[in-house]
Amino acid sequence: MIKKSKNTNFDEIISKRKSLTASGKGKAAIWTRVSSEEQFKSNSSIDTQLSACYQYCEQHNKEVKCEFGGTFESAKKAGDKFLDMVGCVLNDPEIDTIVVFDIDRFSRNLEEGLTYKSQLNKSGVCLTSVNQPIDQNNLLAKHIEAILLIVADIDNAMRRHKCQEGMIACINRGEWYSKPPLGYTSKKVNREHRLTINEDGRILKNAWEWIANEPSITQSRIIERLKARGLTITKQHLSACLRNCFYCGRLEHKYLEGRVIIGKQEQLISEALFDKVQAILDGNNNAGYEVAAETPQFPLKGHIYYNNHLLTGYTVKKKNIDYYKYSGKDGSVNVSAKELHAKYIELLNQFKVPKELINILVEVIKAKFAEKEGMQATEQSNIKKNIATLQTQIKKTKRNYAIGKIDEDVYKDVIADLERDLHKAEGELERASVNLSNLATYIDDTIAFACNLSSYWQKMDFEMCQGIQKLVFPEGVKWDKESRSYRTINYNSFFEILHCVSDSYKNRQEKEKDKSCDLSSLVAGGGLEPPTSGL
Repeated sequence: MIKKSKNTNFDEIISKRKSLTASGKGKAAIWTRVSSEEQFKSNSSIDTQLSACYQYCEQHNKEVKCEFGGTFESAKKAGDKFLDMVGCVLNDPEIDTIVVFDIDRFSRNLEEGLTYKSQLNKSGVCLTSVNQPIDQNNLLAKHIEAILLIVADIDNAMRRHKCQEGMIACINRGEWYSKPPLGYTSKKVNREHRLTINEDGRILKNAWEWIANEPSITQSRIIERLKARGLTITKQHLSACLRNCFYCGRLEHKYLEGRVIIGKQEQLISEALFDKVQAILDGNNNAGYEVAAETPQFPLKGHIYYNNHLLTGYTVKKKNIDYYKYSGKDGSVNVSAKELHAKYIELLNQFKVPKELINILVEVIKAKFAEKEGMQATEQSNIKKNIATLQTQIKKTKRNYAIGKIDEDVYKDVIADLERDLHKAEGELERASVNLSNLATYIDDTIAFACNLSSYWQKMDFEMCQGIQKLVFPEGVKWDKESRSYRTINYNSFFEILHCVSDSYKNRQEKEKDKSCDLSSLVAGGGLEPPTSGL
């Protein structure tokens, strides 16, 4: 909206302007602009426009009263600087001419261009272009100016069409051309858009991993942890990031018309991790079922699937016998808890490792803990940097208060926020610091636990059973009604190795051992923690 001065009588302004114009004493205002910040910084177009406009005014004996613009602002629609200029000109009776380098510097929008030009003309202000001079005494002057605005609008439409074609081609090549999501740095190499992960991205990656490993974690807790590592993010922004498939290497865009393609950007997280987190966020039971109430006699409730449906538990009170069941249009099953529990114990017994292989397993676990220690060192380094920054800010705030740069109220608010953030960061540092000085004890406990899963499970402690089930089979297990046996969906990588070791040892007469059972692959795997973790 054009800004108008208070208590202004426009009829008087127009009358005075026309009087000055008739006597040849009207003055000019110069309007210059470029479309983008990049143009403003990389070329001298503004200087060129300004010089040409001054030269034109000098040749036509027109005094320049003021300049407007001088920076970047798109002419696709009326911007703030443009509206300020029009408002100032309409309120100044001495100005009867707006001088521009080209008509498209005034506007590239036909509708708006004609509207503002008409408003200026009615107020006695004419628009003059250095490169398209029009004799205002010509009866067709207004029509010619309108045609020039139409040409500028057509040119803008053609540019937009060509630009859109380029953007569509770019997206279909898997290249993201606009501002990248948080955690990425964009760089154009030749004609290719390259997006690489920056430090914010490496910190943000933790968010998906925390959700996958701790499905009940809150977004507020995630935000606190990220902040302790040096990344500040709002809840809304975090939600958008967690749902954005861009981070797992996919691309979604309106120009893809509903298709999802693989992008060329550096992948921050795996597709499997992204999909798992989406399922958790959606409350999908496949991603880790949370039992609402404890039912100690049914530890497998929410863990066993039949035809992709979870079994529920019930008790026949007359016989005092427990059963698991499912009933639906796609079939039904009813199995005694005694049978399912016995079969599950057999399933867990597959992870027992022969005593002869314990020493080899110890060496592998040592390597795994060494890798974990290295990862923790990186995490601790990030937190320590953030702590150092907060400590510096606290010192600076105290110094500014001491020398009177800030008042007491501001000081109290700022110092309270900084000290709270520092306390949280120190807590995160302590949490991220695992004492591996007792590594031998960790390993002994880990092996003792991993090789005796069935014994721990048979204690029928509800929380213990739930913890073991989620640890070993994070996606649950399937019940085969015909064979009356379990079919595993996916193992925890560590226990998959134990299973392979056990089977390989039993069949050691075979000439060639399956490569997938190589113990060394555990070093690059995941899911191993001290035995109390997650239970």
